[in-house]
Amino acid sequence: MLYLATKHELSAVAADPHEPQASLAGGYWPQWRGPNRDNCSTEKGLLDEWPAEGPPRLWTAAGLGEGIASVSVAEGLIFTVGYQDDSELVVALHEATGDLAWATRIGPAVAESPLMRWLVQRVPTVDGERLYAFTAGGDLICLRSLDGKELWRKSYTADFGAQRPIFGFGDFPLVDEDWLICTPAGPKSQVVALDKKTGAVVWSTPVEGGEARVEDYGATVMIDLGGTPIEGGLRQYVTSVNNQLTGIAAQDGRMLWTYTKPGNFTVSPHTPVVRGNRVFVSRGYNESMVLKLAREGNRVTVEEEFPWKSSVDRFQDSNVLVGEHLFNSRAPGILACDRWPSREGAWRARAPGSGIASFSYADGCLYLLGGIGPSRTRSLSPS
Repeated sequence: MLYLATKHELSAVAADPHEPQASLAGGYWPQWRGPNRDNCSTEKGLLDEWPAEGPPRLWTAAGLGEGIASVSVAEGLIFTVGYQDDSELVVALHEATGDLAWATRIGPAVAESPLMRWLVQRVPTVDGERLYAFTAGGDLICLRSLDGKELWRKSYTADFGAQRPIFGFGDFPLVDEDWLICTPAGPKSQVVALDKKTGAVVWSTPVEGGEARVEDYGATVMIDLGGTPIEGGLRQYVTSVNNQLTGIAAQDGRMLWTYTKPGNFTVSPHTPVVRGNRVFVSRGYNESMVLKLAREGNRVTVEEEFPWKSSVDRFQDSNVLVGEHLFNSRAPGILACDRWPSREGAWRARAPGSGIASFSYADGCLYLLGGIGPSRTRSLSPS
């Protein structure tokens, strides 16, 4: 099932119109950029071709409030965040029907930046019976998935000393077994591991130099360098915060490496793309590169392997690696495919419609959303 959000409504569209509506519940997209934060869906058996008139709309839910947040889907429910009157709410809908399951106030509504709409999606992270939401005011909140009851709350300002970034607070908490990894970017708490059940601090990583400056809005990802921890690998969290890309040891929060090449950091919304020991990162305007990590005992070295000047769309976090090809959006409306990891250009194509195009990958296709609504392409080869 596809979910299309406007400023005030959410619609469900059947990716396979032949499936009965009752069987369409069961989607799994529990956090920003999907189950593995790689912008890839695990769904299979989708249609090779859509009907000429497009897939049927199954339902539309109105009255969810105002906002730009995407959705998380798990356990037969859909979760999102929006403003209603003077409140910010987490809303849960039944996936099969769009009916309201519950709504919980998590904080006051915050006026948007006068410069532009908030870049911050604040998509909830769902982990079984719990979900983790982030408010516009900088509070991380744990709610019960079944009914929205608040279980615990942490303030990035009061608890971690963070200051509001120019385009508003935002974070995408990452669940790793019993821990919840977040990035307050406070002076003593650049990255923090919390007990996911209680919110208690397990460890925190201070900012180098003691001064935090946050203009990064990408999500944190996890790497097991040299195999899983059971195999003797070194697990780390890779995140873009405080104007640098950083690798943090999962065991104790110590900083393993940093990448601090100067660039335009007015905004950096891109989540690192990881495969093996290589990381693709796009930072601000016209700065992107493939980094190569190498383990030396308990240390990690980082090498700039394939630097590249490009205008990867700085307002879309759509980068996706499929096979040996990296897909992203460039100037508004341009879809690009590059060979991995060399970044040699394979092809460029204009997406249908006008304006910015965003996309995700599922079952051999890129699903695009542009100026004319959803479309899709099967051009996933060098040709």
